[in-house]
Amino acid sequence: MKRRLFLLPAVLLLGIASSIVAFGPPTDPLFVALGACFAVSGGAFLVAGLRESVAVGSAVVPWYVFAGVGDIALGVGMLTNGAILVDGGGTAFAGVIIALTGPFLAFIGVDYLRGGVHFDVSAFE
Repeated sequence: MKRRLFLLPAVLLLGIASSIVAFGPPTDPLFVALGACFAVSGGAFLVAGLRESVAVGSAVVPWYVFAGVGDIALGVGMLTNGAILVDGGGTAFAGVIIALTGPFLAFIGVDYLRGGVHFDVSAFE
């Protein structure tokens, strides 16, 4: 199953979020948002990679909804990371380049939430 490929970014993002927490809780609100975005994204990708669907009450949520949430959270995290770099944590050029990837990831996530209008979700099954 190609859907298992979502486990790779899940492990990476959960590791990054864990290291943010393990090396001291961040005091800057942007770092808190970055860690939260990476944790949500990693968790959503983990569910997308392991489960075909999840029952939530009487509804059944398919895997691609979790992949969409993960992409949207990762996109917001990239925007946050770009803001951190532009704000003084790195070079402005790198911050702008990283921040520009956020909307593209969010677009892919919204498309996954919609069931794959532009990106074929059946390619991962």
